[in-house]
Amino acid sequence: MKRFLKENFVVILGISLPVILIAAFMVAQSFEKVLYDPPRYAVIFKGGGDNLFQATVENNRLQLRFNTAASTNDRQLQYARTNPLVLHLFSPQTGKLETFRIDAPEGAATDQPVTLDVPAQLAALTLDHKMTAPDGFHLTGHRSDSGGLFTEIFTSTRRNFGTAYRKDNYTYRIPHYTGYFHESRFVGWVIEE
Repeated sequence: MKRFLKENFVVILGISLPVILIAAFMVAQSFEKVLYDPPRYAVIFKGGGDNLFQATVENNRLQLRFNTAASTNDRQLQYARTNPLVLHLFSPQTGKLETFRIDAPEGAATDQPVTLDVPAQLAALTLDHKMTAPDGFHLTGHRSDSGGLFTEIFTSTRRNFGTAYRKDNYTYRIPHYTGYFHESRFVGWVIEE
C-alpha cells in the first residue's frame, strides 16, 4: 500500500484536490445561512402597471395615485387603463407572496392626479419608505442559472430572474415571484401590522 501511494502520489493528489475544493465550497455556502439572520420585515413592491400609477408612502401609510397629467399621448393612457397596477406584499416569516391588482379609474384625463383606493389589507399597515430595512436588508434584483458547465454547453439553461432581499453577501430570494427586477419598484417596508 505504501509503495502504491508513493508511485501514484500525483494521481491521488489530482483526484482528491478537486473533491476537497468542492466540499470546501459547499461548506462555505452553507455558512452564509448560519452567519445571517433571515429578513424580518415584509416588503411591498410594485411589480407591474404603467408609470402613470404612483405608489408612495406618506405619513407611514400607502398612497396610490393615477396621474393622467403625466401621460404623453392617448396610447400611453390607454395602455395604463388596460394594464393595472400590481402590488406585491411579501412576508419572509411566512414565505407568503400576496398580489393586489388596482385598475385605473375610468373617465377623461385630468390635470391633477386621481387618488385611488388602497386595498384594506395594505391600508392597515405602517410602512417605512427608506431603501434599507431596519434589519439592514434592501431589495435588489436576483439572477440564478439552473445547471452547471455541462448543461451550459450541451443544453439550454433556464435562468431565473426575480427580486430578492440582500444584506452584504447574503441573498434571500422572494419565492413564487416570476417578474423581472427591472419591472419591480420598491414601495416600503412593513414596520408594523
